[in-house]
Amino acid sequence: MPSLNPATSAARETADESSDALELLSADHDRVQRLFENYTELVTAEADDADKQYVVEEICLLLTVHAHIEDEFFYPAARRVLDDEDVIDEAQIEHDSVRDLIDELLTMKPFDELFDDRVRLLEESVSQHVEEEENEIFPRLREAGVDLESLGEQMSARREDLMAELANGSGDLLDDD
Repeated sequence: MPSLNPATSAARETADESSDALELLSADHDRVQRLFENYTELVTAEADDADKQYVVEEICLLLTVHAHIEDEFFYPAARRVLDDEDVIDEAQIEHDSVRDLIDELLTMKPFDELFDDRVRLLEESVSQHVEEEENEIFPRLREAGVDLESLGEQMSARREDLMAELANGSGDLLDDD
């Protein structure tokens, strides 16, 4: 299994100065959407495969780390305060689907027949997940009085740890379900 490259620019970006968990996650959502837009521009411009590969690796890294911190911190916090576990179960199933697409993309090359289709499918899956998360889960957590600052600080610290693990080659988030 190819490893994710933590030296990419998306990986080094941190969320804005806020440590609010919802703002941190929203910043990731915005960042990955911009990366998908960059990829679409590269496809339209018939750009070099190396450029497309680089953007896809950034997308995969960002989504992998993002999903990991959501699964480790965000969803458990949501489960503790929300009466509706189905919405969290659905979000975690969506993460599994995204991980499967990431696994596929990291074994492919941009010149492979279905590469662009897989990237588009990943974008659609992520867009649907983001919309549901931001419209259904985020408002309910804010209303429930969850300490979003503390949660965000924990998530941010864990992100830094994960990036350090990936940078020194000791982390393999793809196999960490």
